[in-house]
Amino acid sequence: MGRGSGGNAGLLRFAAIALLLGSGCCLSVAQGLPPSNPDAIAVPVYVQELELSVVGPNGPERVNPHGAVAGGRTSALNSQSANPAAQSPVIFLDSDVPGVRARKLIDFFMQTLLQTLQKNGYAAKAAQGSRPDDGVMLSGIITEVDPMSRVRKAILGSGSPNPKFSLYVASFNLARPDQPLYQIAPVQDQDPQFGPVIALNNYIPMTKYELAKDPTEDDIRKICGDIAVNLGRLLKANPSAFRH
Repeated sequence: MGRGSGGNAGLLRFAAIALLLGSGCCLSVAQGLPPSNPDAIAVPVYVQELELSVVGPNGPERVNPHGAVAGGRTSALNSQSANPAAQSPVIFLDSDVPGVRARKLIDFFMQTLLQTLQKNGYAAKAAQGSRPDDGVMLSGIITEVDPMSRVRKAILGSGSPNPKFSLYVASFNLARPDQPLYQIAPVQDQDPQFGPVIALNNYIPMTKYELAKDPTEDDIRKICGDIAVNLGRLLKANPSAFRH
């Protein structure tokens, strides 16, 4: 009877040790998995290319969506810094013409934002073709403020005095009627350093970000991370409006 009690105690100790070891194994596997994002609800997210104008041979011109730059389209994810001492590579080189600079910036921003959203659990992809019927559309435009504090389209390469651009990113609910990101203001002043004066759509959730005129890859990653956070807050605050 004494042996039986000791044997049972030994079995119990062995079972407890095995349970702990099993729990430890499961815990280490779970720690290796990416954390779930409660804000990343099952809503498709579409990303449009940034709108940006550049100095052209006949004046300002908008960079064509999904277009190729002169000399071939460059993957900005593999860009090299013009300054070897820089902590983060720049998006474009000093030798790049404005059209190439704009294309590299647009491409890197699109790729980085998609990767950031996907890593945070969103079903994100580039917007192409016809407008979807549901989900969220992220649309952005790069702007500048003129001396009269009016918001104007930015022109890359125009030599404007502002040290930074302003990037506005709007979140469109695709289940609702289509709306414009902005409208051209009825009163315009011609200035070769700036694009036309615009009026942003205040009825669309929109966030403003500061963007360096010679941005680094880390600058873009920081903005894209903030966009993902702000999108999560929007979806969390309006779960029924964006429900898929």
